Amino acid sequence: MPRGKSLTAEEKGKIAGLHDAQWSIRRIAKHLGRSAKVVASYLKAPELYGTKKRSGRKPTLSAQAKRALIREAHKGEMTSTELVKTLQLPVKSSHVRAILSSTPTLQYMRMARAPMMLPRHKIA
Repeated sequence: MPRGKSLTAEEKGKIAGLHDAQWSIRRIAKHLGRSAKVVASYLKAPELYGTKKRSGRKPTLSAQAKRALIREAHKGEMTSTELVKTLQLPVKSSHVRAILSSTPTLQYMRMARAPMMLPRHKIA
């Protein structure tokens, strides 16, 4: 199961070139700043490298839906529950709050509590 970032096409080319130049695997790894294991596994079977499917749960929101959510949240007029309803998102409002809190351009703030609005307040 792959764990880190895959080798780029440039890194693959460098590994092949340095290996052809009789460099050792550890020397290539140190030169590129990668582990000796990834260099060795690439050299062992270059055509099979990076073909193993990555496991894990699929994201519930697409990148497009996430961008739309953040765009609406930047306006600062709706709660997380209202955002879910208006954008018809297939997630709960708690997940929306988690997404918004991980967005560096937004500062999530809980709404200040206020007493319930009664008819006598509306008259005054």
